[in-house]
Amino acid sequence: MNSLLSFYFAHLEHISDVSQLLSKFHIVVEQELLQKREEGQNLIHMTVNCGEKVLRNTRSDGRDIINNQLKEVQNDWDRLVRKISTAKVHLETSLLQWADYSSSYSQLQQWITDREAKLQQVCEQRVSNFQ
Repeated sequence: MNSLLSFYFAHLEHISDVSQLLSKFHIVVEQELLQKREEGQNLIHMTVNCGEKVLRNTRSDGRDIINNQLKEVQNDWDRLVRKISTAKVHLETSLLQWADYSSSYSQLQQWITDREAKLQQVCEQRVSNFQ
């Protein structure tokens, strides 16, 4: 997460367009999430493999405990992956909403600029008509 904040602050001064910054930030977040998910999945896989090896040398009364713990670890991991996926969807939705807002804001700014120019033109015509 520190690398994400470092990226954000390093680019904040150099990027004037917030949409561009958010897009780049989104790419970095997505890459880091993917990397961390792969690392976590590898750890879960190693844990399950080690647990299965331990099961072979465990008395029958201890096997249920180990099996339950392995299932719990896998279920916790699956729950975390679902939460990450949900957070990713929310992030992407927010970015789309921001892009829509940014576009609407730009259109509004252009409309205001056009109206100001038209108003200035009308005012100048009236002044010249009165002279």
